[in-house]
Amino acid sequence: MATTSGSQVEQVKSSTESVQQFEVSHKVQRGSSSRQLKAFGRRIFNVLSTLLVIAYLTSWGLILAERGREHLPAQPLQAAWQALAQVGNYLVDHPQTYYWHKENVAALQVVSVTLMSSAGLLLLSLSLALVIGLSLGIVAALTKRKTSSALVMLLSVLGVSTPSFLFAMFLWVVNIWVHRTFDITVLPSAGFGWDTHLIMPTIVLAMRPLAQIAQVAYVSMRDILGQDYIRTAHSKGLSWRMVCNVHALPNIMIPTLTTLGSSLRYSLASLPVVEVFFEWPGVGLKLLDAIQQGNDVLVTDFILSLGLFFLFVNLMIEFSFPLIDPRLRGDEDTGEKEDQRTFFGWLQEAGSTLSAWVRDLRQRFIRQTPSLPPLPAGLKLLPVEEERPVVKKGRWYFRNYFGNPAFILGSVMLVALSGAIIFGERLTSANPYQIHGVMSINGKIGAPPYEPSETFLWGTDQIGRDIQALVLAGGKRTLSLAFLGMLARLLLGATLGILAGWQRGGWFDRLVTGAVGVWAAFPLTLFAMILIQALGIQQGMWVFIVGISVVGWGEVAQFVRGQVITLKPQLFIESARSVGSRSDQIMIRHIIPNLVNSLIVLAALEMGGVLMLLAELGYLNIFMGGGFRVMLGEAGRMSPTIAFFSDIPEWAALIANVRQYWRSYPWMALYPGLAVFFSIMTFNLFGEGLRRFLDDSYANLSRLVNRYTMIGAVAIATVIALILQASTPLSTYRPEGLKFDEQRIMKDIQVLSSPEMLGRETGLPGAGLTAQYIASRMAEIGIFPAGEHHTYLQHLVQPRIHLFEKPSLTILDESGQPFKQLIYKQDFTEIARSASSVGEEQVTIIGVAYGPVLDPTLSDEFGLSNSAAMDHIVIVRADDMEKVNTKPIKGILVIADETLSLDHRDVYPYRLLSFGPPGREQNCPIMIISPEVADSLLKTAGSSLAELDAAREALEPGKMKLTAEGTQVSMSLLPRQADNYLDENYINVMGVIPGQGHFMGTESQVIIVSAYYDGLGTDLTGRVYPGANDNASGVAMLLELARLMKESVYQPDKTVLFVAWAGGERQEGLSVVNVLNARPGASELTVEAVIELSGVGYGTGTSINLGNDSSYRLVKLFQEAASRYNLPTTTRGRNPHYGMPLPTAFGGRDAMTLSISWDGSDSLAHTPQDKVTIIDPAKLYDIGRATYLTLLFISRETEY
Repeated sequence: MATTSGSQVEQVKSSTESVQQFEVSHKVQRGSSSRQLKAFGRRIFNVLSTLLVIAYLTSWGLILAERGREHLPAQPLQAAWQALAQVGNYLVDHPQTYYWHKENVAALQVVSVTLMSSAGLLLLSLSLALVIGLSLGIVAALTKRKTSSALVMLLSVLGVSTPSFLFAMFLWVVNIWVHRTFDITVLPSAGFGWDTHLIMPTIVLAMRPLAQIAQVAYVSMRDILGQDYIRTAHSKGLSWRMVCNVHALPNIMIPTLTTLGSSLRYSLASLPVVEVFFEWPGVGLKLLDAIQQGNDVLVTDFILSLGLFFLFVNLMIEFSFPLIDPRLRGDEDTGEKEDQRTFFGWLQEAGSTLSAWVRDLRQRFIRQTPSLPPLPAGLKLLPVEEERPVVKKGRWYFRNYFGNPAFILGSVMLVALSGAIIFGERLTSANPYQIHGVMSINGKIGAPPYEPSETFLWGTDQIGRDIQALVLAGGKRTLSLAFLGMLARLLLGATLGILAGWQRGGWFDRLVTGAVGVWAAFPLTLFAMILIQALGIQQGMWVFIVGISVVGWGEVAQFVRGQVITLKPQLFIESARSVGSRSDQIMIRHIIPNLVNSLIVLAALEMGGVLMLLAELGYLNIFMGGGFRVMLGEAGRMSPTIAFFSDIPEWAALIANVRQYWRSYPWMALYPGLAVFFSIMTFNLFGEGLRRFLDDSYANLSRLVNRYTMIGAVAIATVIALILQASTPLSTYRPEGLKFDEQRIMKDIQVLSSPEMLGRETGLPGAGLTAQYIASRMAEIGIFPAGEHHTYLQHLVQPRIHLFEKPSLTILDESGQPFKQLIYKQDFTEIARSASSVGEEQVTIIGVAYGPVLDPTLSDEFGLSNSAAMDHIVIVRADDMEKVNTKPIKGILVIADETLSLDHRDVYPYRLLSFGPPGREQNCPIMIISPEVADSLLKTAGSSLAELDAAREALEPGKMKLTAEGTQVSMSLLPRQADNYLDENYINVMGVIPGQGHFMGTESQVIIVSAYYDGLGTDLTGRVYPGANDNASGVAMLLELARLMKESVYQPDKTVLFVAWAGGERQEGLSVVNVLNARPGASELTVEAVIELSGVGYGTGTSINLGNDSSYRLVKLFQEAASRYNLPTTTRGRNPHYGMPLPTAFGGRDAMTLSISWDGSDSLAHTPQDKVTIIDPAKLYDIGRATYLTLLFISRETEY
């Protein structure tokens, strides 16, 4: 019985233990499942949060860019709130359809089809890179030869150093060569198709990931083959194939797949370039189109789709890790949480650290009594043995250097590159700024661009500038920009990485790592492009530095954070803590010195990355300054052929210039592209070689780069900068600007805007009186006449149309008889911005409400020609006037508002005479009506002004809404030419100060200072439009500049021509050819720069405005001159003619231009309120002295 009971007890115990074990295992399984579910939930939450932040940043950047295009202040905080509301509206009220390929398509279909085109290309390129890169890396590691290592490194450096557009050009050329040489079918050079069209874009996109994967696979495989478990497997008699497949290959897959995921970001960065080059209709290409169209919602959709694709691929790679390595199938939350302080705890520690710094400074600068007592008498310190001399490591460094081919080659290339940058401009006698027109080369007369020859060794660009001179001169500016961008990126990333790594697991670390995740999912090139456009591309170098640092700090922060996490547990850090060192002291004295080697290597590699980004941005037409307009020629009926070019030598700008031309003129792309490739290759080789040298030699560069050397370098640089600044010509000429006399200008403005000048309308007596007054003032100043027959005047026969008969607008009754005659300038007025806005009509009215523009490239986006509005007069808001297609309608009535009032007046622009049959020209009279008149007319159509506005707010992009037909109205707007129109002249007034020519040939260089003097005349009620600010102020300032230059002790070396010209108010531009043809010998002169003055005495803004058509070189020079007087400038301001068609300058206008006005000078322009009483003498003084300092500089200096 005892035995039986004992066995039963054992059975019960055994069953109880089994049940307990089952319960424990069940709980473990439930806990594991719960943890996995929580981990999955966290990932989904992180993905959604990342996409939300990307949408917000995109909206914010697009809002800032739009404000820049509208010449409004940036106001980033206001834009941030606006972006928040826009994202909310994006989530709640997303459009269901897009107008796509001339039809309405579901939004999801547009995005999904476009994304699939890009996703297929990306996945195929990544697969190709993985297969070939992994194979190359493994084969090179198994051969165990130094040549294999060198080949893999060379492939890696070549892959990451070649810009995608340059490699695409190379493949395109090879493709054509194969066809011409072997007469076989070649690959398609562009277009879409899931066939051979995929091959070339796939190879280009795969190049960079392939190089990175090959390098990582080689290094990982080489390290694993030296592990003990590999030797154990060999000792058991396993074959090489078994060892590699079972033991080695799984262990290199995780770093290889990690590299594949990170390289996807660089593929996304190159995606727009590749798709633009091969015309592949994917997200990259269509996103650029959407940005051009201003479709912000579609832009956000496309960017989010790329971000989602990036996150999905990396999520799949992360999920594959536990399948590859069973050791990673444990708990998800294995990260060490070292620092869980709250934000307020961090603030408290920061305050304590700041107090400690103050105490440290006091102890350093205020002598205090020693805290330790002196030693007792008779007690001596123990003798200390002298340290043995340190063994010199010169031979060791020497051997490591010459055993490092990458370092040797990189060093040699860096020295060569530095020499080319420093002495590049002396290596050629050509001037990078000189433009060559039609000329004879080797007995053949031609026009630019010229191919390489003895005259132009590397050929010229489209406007005739020497490519060799441009490349050699542009290297200094490009590499300076890259260096400063790299420093900013390194400083930002290192600072955030150090703080995040030191507080691992804390709120700041989570914030930084979360931001890095967002930045990684945001396409790099597109992010930089949006940011640069938002900040204002015309602002110059600092905008690019900010853009480069903001889009690229994430990789630096990740790397530095990892280094800090590795260093923090080390014994020397614990020792520092044990003696009471604070966190800031440990980071400054121990962490940062141990990061110096890595940061210097990273700096070299980042230079290559920054140059790659600048080159690809340049290919997308994003370059420093944004370029200026150049007239390449004149087409039929004197219509100008306009192109945008950068006026400064800079590699990215040269790449932008050749985007449309390289197939016909390959030299234009070859040399700038090779310069970029050589530079990137140099820094990548040097960085890789330096890394190996420091690892092998154990050299510590922190002894050379420490706080003392940094402070010394900063001090020396500051002193040198101050000395150079004090000795510059601008500093020398600065006192001359203080002689500017604004009271003289006020007197001239008063005369020019007086009623006696009759408003100065061209072709009428007032313009002639004005020209005579300006000529008399030039004679009084003492400058030489530059007009016809040794006078100051030049007469050009230019007949224009004028409004001699008062316009009429009459409301008719049902029988077509006049019901109410509206009063001119009280109920309505004309709009004369277009030469076709004239005519006489009698039809019914219809109100039209427009939604936002969806596709500005369409002439009739809203479908007005297929609507009930055909052959009617439409009533629209002023904001919608530009949306109206004038062809199918009879007239437009624009409702007056703050920007377009009944006091507003224009004069009719230049119009070619038509000698064809009557009615051939399409005319559409346009008038402004008061809101009261508009409301009464809309009521006859069963609507009202309030209902029209409500409809406008509710409409989707690309949509419009019509009211019913209303009453009939009669419009009559019939301007005409004067009876004696053949005697109607434009009178230009010109005076000159000849150049002294201290430098050979500089007297033939011409600087033109110009201002249009014509005005708006007098309306048919007899009211004069004075035009005091627009543009009597510009002419008066021109006269004062002439006086100062005539009396100055610094006489110009170049010829300075002062031109007060006619036609500015008729939307015309200054014709350089006409001006130079006033006197014989014009062919011997070269116009170097044109300064245009308008609206310089009044404005609602606080800054001097430099127009969009201004040359970047002159903008930077003017900004530097203004800084000498602490004057603010902007390139986003509004000139007097803001919103009007930008005039085109005829007649060889390829000279640099600088348009100067006061921001907000459009406020009272074209109204009777533009009187002398609004002119601010302080504004005249500010603009005048900065302009005169700029003029002195460019008239005397040859380089700027």
